[in-house]
Amino acid sequence: MEDTTTATFCPGRWLTAATSETTGTLDVVAAAEALAATKNFAEPVANGGSPATSAPIHLSTRSNPFAGSAAPLVLPEANVVTDTDPATLTTTGFVASDPLPFPVWQLPGNGTVVTRPVRAGDVLVVGDTAGAVTALDPRTGVIRWRTRLPHAVMALAVDPNGRTVAVLDRSGRLTLLDVGAGATATEGSAGADPIGMTFTRDGTLVVATKSGVVGFDTSGEVIYRLDASLRAGPAPVGNRVAVADSRGQVLVVSPDGRGNAVHLDGLQQITALAGADERVAVLDGAHVQILDSQLRPVMRADDDASSIDITGIGKAIRITTTALDGTIRVYDGNGILLHRYAAPRRAPGASLDSLQHSGATTLADMTLTNSTSTDNTPSDATWISGVTGVLRFEGTS
Repeated sequence: MEDTTTATFCPGRWLTAATSETTGTLDVVAAAEALAATKNFAEPVANGGSPATSAPIHLSTRSNPFAGSAAPLVLPEANVVTDTDPATLTTTGFVASDPLPFPVWQLPGNGTVVTRPVRAGDVLVVGDTAGAVTALDPRTGVIRWRTRLPHAVMALAVDPNGRTVAVLDRSGRLTLLDVGAGATATEGSAGADPIGMTFTRDGTLVVATKSGVVGFDTSGEVIYRLDASLRAGPAPVGNRVAVADSRGQVLVVSPDGRGNAVHLDGLQQITALAGADERVAVLDGAHVQILDSQLRPVMRADDDASSIDITGIGKAIRITTTALDGTIRVYDGNGILLHRYAAPRRAPGASLDSLQHSGATTLADMTLTNSTSTDNTPSDATWISGVTGVLRFEGTS
């Protein structure tokens, strides 16, 4: 029997609706929707509590000293931030603006969640190492559908129209799912040793493996293959993608599959990169370098981060780096360092130091219900799934 148990939280108790062997997932959805309607969970709101301070705000607490297995995903319209806990095999949605731990829903998993959830239309999609891909309502935790695949999920991506979820597993197998029902639209293979996947602005699905880049159209047909020895990527740059090769170069791949190599002076082996329409950011373990959409240098600075994230457009672009020791740096699109935070490395009372943190993410100009600003003026908000739980930092840019 397929396990599609979900739980919706109301103060003081958890209420769980389990799948019936005869009626399937409809029992879960009906029960959870009835609860949501009764308890008015359609729009989660902060539950008050003491005013936040300049210290990091704990949105959740973690019983074991392990960071979340994926970077948090913030959904401002639902006022929810996600956390994936590898110790309990659960994904939880917390109220994003609250200064006290306040879970809205919890999704038990069958395997450690290894990929960041994605937003597809009006649903949140989660993948785990057991091969399960689950879509749920981010406001209530109501499960819309669940699909079981034969291999561990490595990455998820959503097409620009929000109608298709691409699932990449660790074997290099590619599955395109319909967002509405989770049905398999088409399947394909990108080859062995995949390292990442993304959609470009024009809807091309690009998968990077250790041996090259493969572009697919919306029907799953291969558009191009480009052979290269790769270490990181792909990162979207408009209708193009950027990947990092083993020689320390950034390779920009055009929609027709042609590659243009750009050497970045002063960078060693590239370990991570992220992209958006206007910016590409690159890490090498000792530096961060920010490039414009034509891959011209904008800024280079010392930064020992291991992960990087880009959000926003225009003046709201935020580039967030996270180091293994918990140091978080937030830059604007011009490379100006706006904020620097420190996430705890060790859980309170634990004897084990953790050198792992999920990548942090920042949203610019957020108006939070319980922020450190007395007049609720917009400020940058940064979230990380650290060893002590989900943390939020705030800073005025």
